[in-house]
Amino acid sequence: MGCVYILTNKGMPNLVKIGYTTRTAQDRAKELYKDRNGNSVIGVPAAFDVVHVEECNDPKELEALVHDELRESRFNPNREFFEFSDPAEAIQKLKEIHERHPTHAACTGSQDTETIERPRDETSQNPKTLDNDVWRRWTSHFLTRYRRKTATQQEDVYERDTLS
Repeated sequence: MGCVYILTNKGMPNLVKIGYTTRTAQDRAKELYKDRNGNSVIGVPAAFDVVHVEECNDPKELEALVHDELRESRFNPNREFFEFSDPAEAIQKLKEIHERHPTHAACTGSQDTETIERPRDETSQNPKTLDNDVWRRWTSHFLTRYRRKTATQQEDVYERDTLS
């Protein structure tokens, strides 16, 4: 028993994360933002919001079916993110796929959820400032890695040109 969930992240507009868990979707969303020690996860601009939970007996199988049927909308073939301008579209697709799933009758169904309370830094009085700080750190981290990579590539090209 478990669920297939749909998460959104305001730092990643037009993308939804579709995954599965045998725990609660809220726990999984929190885990994607904070590790088990309560430290922020690097590379995630903001906390995830749970927008839909589809409970079923074989969530891994249902997730595989959903990922296969939505492959054209997949943002990256190695990640669980899909492009949808409105999360309601993703929810509808998940419900349709679940209804066609052979074990649908044994499943407990689906529920749209209220968005969960986002984890906040308790020292911060202004949640918006925290989100901006997280976004700024993520962007800085990304740009630093990108600059290093392009600098290394330029050095390789320079070395090839001088050796020729």
